[in-house]
Amino acid sequence: MVITVALIGLGIASVGVTLPNPTFSWPSRLLLPAFLAAVAVGVWYRFRPPILKADATEITYDARVNRQQMPRSELSFVFRGQVSERSRLGDVWGKGYVFVGSGGRLGVILHTYWFTDDRIAEFAQRLQVQIRGDFSARIRDRVEPTRT
Repeated sequence: MVITVALIGLGIASVGVTLPNPTFSWPSRLLLPAFLAAVAVGVWYRFRPPILKADATEITYDARVNRQQMPRSELSFVFRGQVSERSRLGDVWGKGYVFVGSGGRLGVILHTYWFTDDRIAEFAQRLQVQIRGDFSARIRDRVEPTRT
């Protein structure tokens, strides 16, 4: 966010610096600010935090390249567990929140890096579902509905 504001400020300053100089045409005055604005938007989009939201029909997790969604009607509970990410080095396990659907099916999977326990608890309370688990169980393809 700070970088984005700095780039936009730099673009505005470049117009202010070139304004008193008559050798700069208006298109050339606006070229650098336009470029800096495009870079600022790219920086903002690249580094923005993911968004978790729910409406009447679905739950959506929108990260830059990872968009997950599930029907809200299928949500049974939120489970705290260890989730894996595939990498070149094999499976890497980390703490995460799993939005579990009917029958224990995995829905939306969030990592704890972006979302605190308090925020997820508040989100689950708004959705009127329980939070289970204590980050000790490894989750692969499903969560047993009886697991606490």
